[in-house]
Amino acid sequence: MFTRLFVHLPASRVKIILVDLNYVFNFLLTPKLNDKYKELMVGFNSPSITNEQFEKTLIPLPSLAEQNHIVRKLDEANAVLQWLGSKHQTK
Repeated sequence: MFTRLFVHLPASRVKIILVDLNYVFNFLLTPKLNDKYKELMVGFNSPSITNEQFEKTLIPLPSLAEQNHIVRKLDEANAVLQWLGSKHQTK
């Protein structure tokens, strides 16, 4: 699954980039990024970051083919982890 991403540039330099949404989803789940967000969180009952902080998140974007490759590898690894988890639970 992919979508177009419009990069914020001056009107004369608009650039359209194809982005695999699963790639972005997986990137947002990385421990390093989550640690960064935890440092920025404020609030007592429901700590959160601001939209502005989230919008400033820089996401590395390799080519669409590389994004797809990364997503496939992560999906394969997750499938193995789920299989191992199911084997562990049946013991």
